[in-house]
Amino acid sequence: MTAPAPTLLEQATIDRLGIFDEEILRELAEHADQPLECSMPSCAKPSAWRVSMRCCDASAEFCDGHGRRVIRKMRRRLARPGVPTCTMCEHEFPKGATLEEIARVVRR
Repeated sequence: MTAPAPTLLEQATIDRLGIFDEEILRELAEHADQPLECSMPSCAKPSAWRVSMRCCDASAEFCDGHGRRVIRKMRRRLARPGVPTCTMCEHEFPKGATLEEIARVVRR
């Protein structure tokens, strides 16, 4: 028995994630339309923001309130004297780097 060839969308997912296990692909498809929740502990509100660091691609989902606070905190850290660093991988950013240069911020 031969497995059917994946659709273009399925192949793009396989290429992007390196997933070849049909069971994992099925499980991902089952949960694809579920809303994401805020990454902050004890917060179950729906995600409104996604923040991904450009240096290490660490990312997190935040509700509207937590997202705004995290973004303000990141901007304050960039404005402080000294070399700003990533809290996840400790990459050092150049002095004067902007939020847009160090992270991808997406409002959902």
